[in-house]
Amino acid sequence: MAIEPITGPIVVITSFPFIQNVWIPLFQKNFDRPVQQQDETARGRVDDGIGWALFATLQVPLLLMEVVGEGAYNLYPNLRLIISVAAGVEKLLNEPSLPKHVPIVRLEDDAKCQSMTETVLAHVLNLHKGTYEYIRNQREEQWLPRTDLPHRAQERTVAVLGYGDLGKPAAEALAAFGFNVVVWRRTSVQGASDDQRIKFFTGDEGFTQLLNRTSILVNLLPLTPTTHGILNKANLSQLPHGASIINLARGGHVNDDDLLTLLDNGHIDTAVLDVFNTEPLPEGHRYWKHPRVIATPHVAAYSDPRNAGKQVMRVLEKFAKGEDYGRIVDLAAGY
Repeated sequence: MAIEPITGPIVVITSFPFIQNVWIPLFQKNFDRPVQQQDETARGRVDDGIGWALFATLQVPLLLMEVVGEGAYNLYPNLRLIISVAAGVEKLLNEPSLPKHVPIVRLEDDAKCQSMTETVLAHVLNLHKGTYEYIRNQREEQWLPRTDLPHRAQERTVAVLGYGDLGKPAAEALAAFGFNVVVWRRTSVQGASDDQRIKFFTGDEGFTQLLNRTSILVNLLPLTPTTHGILNKANLSQLPHGASIINLARGGHVNDDDLLTLLDNGHIDTAVLDVFNTEPLPEGHRYWKHPRVIATPHVAAYSDPRNAGKQVMRVLEKFAKGEDYGRIVDLAAGY
């Protein structure tokens, strides 16, 4: 389908600080059309003659009007494009009023990918060297050196669930570090990687085979109806006794009760959790004080505001000219 070029000014409607402080000056400097700013209270009252309207909220920092709430998109009948800077788009896709004919573009954010890869490496290395266990022992004033831990990365199998923008660089970095890396994808893709150090598994049978050999499990899957609750008792019980998990994707991947049961009985040694079913993590939740849980406040990967702003500009410029403007979210697949 041909893309009709768009002309006219750009209006940025936001109360999000980095939009105001970084992106608006960037747009004003680089676009050959007026850039205007309005407060979020202007939502739903955008002049039909305006060529672009970018929206961002403090709760959902996603661009070109990614909003949630019953009937939210009905306020914008002229919406032409949605740009997401988030790693996942499940909240957006679950909004009933989302216009199915409007393309959704996910930014290809190298800075976010590098940030996630660094977080994966940090946690995998800490688990590999027993750091989190030694921290637990320190609190109890116990001097308990572990002589039975694998001494080299090559002796440790690390599984990465997902091989997309975040999973692929993380898996390749782990392989470069020397770990025995296995990857699970829901479906096979021809030529997925040239890295012969990575072994791929697909489908239900492949998932079981991967789990059976994994010492550290890293989840970077998109959250879809198919992957929701995938980190449950049935699946995690297939890991070897004493394995650890790292969930940096979405809280909805984890069945909390199942995970706590496996932590309590020692089948799962340590769970590193950056995302949760309810965020912020509620006061009094068992994760807060569980000795075998490392909880971080959804900080595994950040976008660089300036880098992301430049990508937004490139997408808008190409879209305005009727050119190919980026990778479109597959609504059926959920990512």
